[in-house]
Amino acid sequence: MERLLTYRDNNALEEVCWDLVCREDFELYLKLPEDELDIELPLFWPAIHDGTVSLMPGETYYLAMEREGNFLTPISVHADDDADAPRVRLSMRQIGDGVATMVSIQNPYEYPLKLHAHVIDFESQIFPISTCSVAPDSVTFSSLAHPIPEYFFTHFRLLPGVRSVCDY
Repeated sequence: MERLLTYRDNNALEEVCWDLVCREDFELYLKLPEDELDIELPLFWPAIHDGTVSLMPGETYYLAMEREGNFLTPISVHADDDADAPRVRLSMRQIGDGVATMVSIQNPYEYPLKLHAHVIDFESQIFPISTCSVAPDSVTFSSLAHPIPEYFFTHFRLLPGVRSVCDY
């Protein structure tokens, strides 16, 4: 995570987008406890960079993965699941009164899926989020009681022979 943020700090967004597929015309809308944030971003960082997936409020991705043994590397994002190969679905929304954040992860594989998650707050601080493995052919949900501008997912892997694993 630190490497990704250092990369963002040391590289101009416009230059990065010459080589990578960046988000375009992205609207970041978040309800805050006493206000709202509504920003139109003509250009924003790629959804996938160096094995890390960035997810923002209102986004749903179907991730095409490259599998090497039990390790999965995200290689592209798609707006729908129209492929023959399995795709991991990630989705992020605000729930309840609009302030809480909900993330869902769908595992299309025959084994439990484990990944690492981090969030970034409004002061650009990164915090790890405890995660449990996602059961085969299942969906798991994770919620935080406050608005989150961006989630990061890394270290995707399958866990054959394991029922459930949680990191706290």
